[in-house]
Amino acid sequence: MITITVCKGCGVTMVAKDEKGNDACPICIGASEDSGVPIEIVLPEEMKCYYCKKVSSTKELLKNWKKIPFASNDGTYYCGCRGWE
Repeated sequence: MITITVCKGCGVTMVAKDEKGNDACPICIGASEDSGVPIEIVLPEEMKCYYCKKVSSTKELLKNWKKIPFASNDGTYYCGCRGWE
């Protein structure tokens, strides 16, 4: 079983830190009371990019990323296929 911590407000991987060094969400900060609330989710064995639909092994993704970009509880992530701008 593979688990990660995501923001309860938007489902995005907690990739930022606040001024106290706690995990923070740069995507939905202040948007709701769930913004920045960390929750742990179970990831599927394979994940699919929500743009290009490329399917990747979750274990392989975690070898290349400390945290999968934009992973959520619906089994999707962002592979970078449209750039990082």
